[in-house]
Amino acid sequence: MIDSFDDLPVILAGLTQQIKSLNEAVQRMEGTLTRRHKQQDEDITANRADIADLTEGMAQIKLAVAELQAWQTSHDRFRCPFIGQPALNVVQVALEKLLIKHFTKDEIIGVAFELNVSDSVHLQQTKQMMAISLVMAISHQNRLPALLSHLQNLRPTVIWPILFEETN
Repeated sequence: MIDSFDDLPVILAGLTQQIKSLNEAVQRMEGTLTRRHKQQDEDITANRADIADLTEGMAQIKLAVAELQAWQTSHDRFRCPFIGQPALNVVQVALEKLLIKHFTKDEIIGVAFELNVSDSVHLQQTKQMMAISLVMAISHQNRLPALLSHLQNLRPTVIWPILFEETN
């Protein structure tokens, strides 16, 4: 309550000062909020650009994976039904081990010569490397069945791996 009208100018001056201070505080808060809102908009725009770049990168990766899978499918002509792995992996390792076990270095070189892949085989120094080189060279030429047939003729008592044609 106002005691007298003489105090009214002092009270009005105090209220005016409080209103002015509150108005300045509101303006500072508006400025702060405006800057934060602008920064958030810039961050959102930058995030959208990053997401677009990442999405494009993922699309390129998916395309590359699809191309690799298509290539692998076209080159995995045989598949072992018992373990589901491509026979080009399973049979290669089995052939390498059986060559090392049942053939001498000279015999491996002879097999390579008979199948016209002796260039890469005779350069190897160990029997293991010769066997690996022979199987890889034949595999790259997609001639594993021919190698397997030739080895079966040379060593009919050895249990050789079986190639299963893919039915998919």
